[in-house]
Amino acid sequence: LFIHLNVPDFSVFQFTCLYSKLVGHEDHQVRHELLSLFYIVYKQCSNTIAPLIEDIMIDLIQILITDPYDVIGLLSRRVHNYLMLTMNEKYMDCLKYRLHMLSVKIPREATVKGDVEKCLKQLLGVLINMNSLRGSFLLVGETAELLIVALSSCLQLNIRRVSLNREVIEAADIFSLLDDLPLSLDTRKGTVAEIAIQLIKNEQAHANCISAIVANSERSETLSGCYHLAAYFLQAFSTTVMDSPEKFIDTLQVLVEQSVALLQKIDIHPSSRDDFIEDDNYEQCAESCLATILLSFCAAAFTCTPSIFVCQKLMIQSLFEIFKWTGSSYSVCAESAEYALKAAVLAAREVNISSLCLTYAKYLLPKVAICCRTYDNNLRAPCVLSSLLDHCDSCHLFDSANHAVQELLGVVDSGSQKWLILILKALLSFQKAVGIWFSDVKPEEVQFNQDNVDEKAVKPDFVESVNTVSKRTQHLLFCSHIRIRILVLKILDSCMKNLRHFPDDHLPMIHHNWPAILDCLVNEDFSLRVEAFKVLRTMCEISGSFCYRRIIPSVWPSVREFMICQGAKSVNAQRAYLYSSTYKYQEVVLENLGVIFRHIEPNEVDWKSVMMLASVYCDDAQPEKLKHAAESLLSLCEEELHENV
Repeated sequence: LFIHLNVPDFSVFQFTCLYSKLVGHEDHQVRHELLSLFYIVYKQCSNTIAPLIEDIMIDLIQILITDPYDVIGLLSRRVHNYLMLTMNEKYMDCLKYRLHMLSVKIPREATVKGDVEKCLKQLLGVLINMNSLRGSFLLVGETAELLIVALSSCLQLNIRRVSLNREVIEAADIFSLLDDLPLSLDTRKGTVAEIAIQLIKNEQAHANCISAIVANSERSETLSGCYHLAAYFLQAFSTTVMDSPEKFIDTLQVLVEQSVALLQKIDIHPSSRDDFIEDDNYEQCAESCLATILLSFCAAAFTCTPSIFVCQKLMIQSLFEIFKWTGSSYSVCAESAEYALKAAVLAAREVNISSLCLTYAKYLLPKVAICCRTYDNNLRAPCVLSSLLDHCDSCHLFDSANHAVQELLGVVDSGSQKWLILILKALLSFQKAVGIWFSDVKPEEVQFNQDNVDEKAVKPDFVESVNTVSKRTQHLLFCSHIRIRILVLKILDSCMKNLRHFPDDHLPMIHHNWPAILDCLVNEDFSLRVEAFKVLRTMCEISGSFCYRRIIPSVWPSVREFMICQGAKSVNAQRAYLYSSTYKYQEVVLENLGVIFRHIEPNEVDWKSVMMLASVYCDDAQPEKLKHAAESLLSLCEEELHENV
């Protein structure tokens, strides 16, 4: 090479070819020797060759300064210092020019799916070298906006791989979750994170970038990438001490407010149709990926906020939307919302999510109640109540939750049977929570008083609430939509379990709902029969012989006739039959019939009729689960007959 340097027709093209072929060589020794060679030539030929290869030298050290091998990184810094001395201000101008050109080039490379990672490494090298110069470099508005657009274009999610990736990877924290999200481009997120760290070191550059993120958050094509990048800025901030964090906090609040507003606008869940059943586990789409990024950004904001006061303010703004998304049909969105709740617990220094729910319920539940008054515009507001009840195990939430429940019942009372699914799910969550909170509460004993023989013990508040929910939803048991009837049956089942220690309340409840249960037990839809039979078991468990004269003449003959007839059809059934609702109904009947009869105290004739039914399913040709359930039922009948005879 040195022989050719003195040839008059020598061209810089030879250096360019050498640089382009070897700068990305897999052998670190080759990369080191390449840099050494260029450095020697630049120093020895300062008047002839050096001016021709200045651009190549600058590009070379921008890439190799981030090399994983320390020896190459040290040599790159030495070359950088030498160029800074020899070129003076011209070197800084070259870096600024490359920063601008890379900001323009990266989106083009992303569009054609080119070598974006190489461009990002060059960009990282430029920022490292600019930060190493004395004084702060200025990142003007246009360049800052171009840079944000460039970085955002590299952080677009691969929609088809999001769900698949989440199924096999479990993230430890919110930033690990962000790192695990698959990108549509072959981009290393570690490089983007390093770029964010370099930008955060320069306060002016960082402020301009944040302003550019705020400005570009209105553009749909870069929206997801902008908030993904903003999360990396937060991560960088958490490891960097800034001179004036007030500006950062102000911009952080603006970004969180915008993310919450965007979450409110995202409407990817189809309305809960009541007239037919459909699978609600939908595939990922661009909007669901955006929601995932926004929820993750909120979690990152909680984690990185330096002030507990500011953190609480951010939570008041965003927790309503976060709780709403925990019940999303899109599993990745729901999981991201759960991670956001965990981050909120750590940031607010709460013990667990239940404690967090209790602390912020005074802000969230009144908003649920207000939203229910304009329910047509807030169809997913009940999801917030459901999520709070599912996450909180403290009975102190009862009063505020009961107020929201009364507002939901007001929507039910309006007479419209459209879009009640989410409301009924919230009411079901409320009943389940009441069952956990007050499982051991029993009526108070009142001593006999001759002066007031009609004196009764004061009932707990939850008893009245449970009765109210049951009375104001029981008319829906005759609804024409199966999904609504199934949910109301589940609510009724929970209500009766919650009142099992209060016979003055659960016995009238059985009486009022008995016609509806009979109607459900003879319905053509076996999914409805399954739920109705479970309710029947609960009725018998809590009331005992009270149901004997209702079951034996009204229910048992039709159930027995159907089970014997269907038993002949389920012999040698195909595998597909095991997934039918008819099979599930047979299984539920055989598993619960023994419990029902044991509680209603039947006579010997009744037990023998049950034994006759069980013997039909003891055939080896019956499905295995039905056979085992029938054998257990037959054994129970024999024991009961032996004890009673």
